[in-house]
Amino acid sequence: MRGSWVLIGTLACATPAVALEWSGELAAATEWIDRGISQTAGDPAFQANIGLATDPGVYLGLFGSNVDFGDCCSERLQLDGTLGVARPLGALEWDLGVTLSRFPGTSENIDFEEYHLGIRWHNLGFTTFWKPDFANTGREAWHLELGADYALPWQALRLLLQVGYTHGSALARRFVDDTGLEPYRDWRIGVQRDFGRFTATLAWADTDIGGELRNREPAEFNDGRLFLAVSFDLDAEG
Repeated sequence: MRGSWVLIGTLACATPAVALEWSGELAAATEWIDRGISQTAGDPAFQANIGLATDPGVYLGLFGSNVDFGDCCSERLQLDGTLGVARPLGALEWDLGVTLSRFPGTSENIDFEEYHLGIRWHNLGFTTFWKPDFANTGREAWHLELGADYALPWQALRLLLQVGYTHGSALARRFVDDTGLEPYRDWRIGVQRDFGRFTATLAWADTDIGGELRNREPAEFNDGRLFLAVSFDLDAEG
């Protein structure tokens, strides 16, 4: 699934003959930053997800969040549906799926789909994401992401580390007026702690985007920024 620390959820689906497990979360954050770029123009983000998962590892997910890309397309809401399968492979775990992102009520069509393949070994994970049509350019974009989490020896804290690289034919210089991007790297470092059914994450996100593409305006901000996210587990057994 998408590599966002500001909780992107899953809704899983299966036949009645297969055991199901449900999960759900509500989250609030000072800002939604995805792959180093603000998705809410510096405003707080309010998000929700709900899900079911099957014993064979099949899942179907639904996630919603407010968004604001500035003067783009009158967007206010993003809805993601994810269908995938996650299974163990020896000491590894792999995850394969597709996410459909929809933006209801926009003045232009900015919907997209994204495919992912991830592998995790203990607390280290690597995922590659592929968009066949990025920013309506008719060209593809790839995002490679490496993440890790470690238990710290005090206050039940966990250290979160993430680096990513976005590239592809859609990020060629001739499309910069459409995307506002060229190939770039992003990273995050943060700490996380559980408080019962609440989880708090404090993190710093940044990119290596520079020059005329470095953006410090609220919409699609891609400079370094600190953010706080708090989630609440809806699972009665959580």
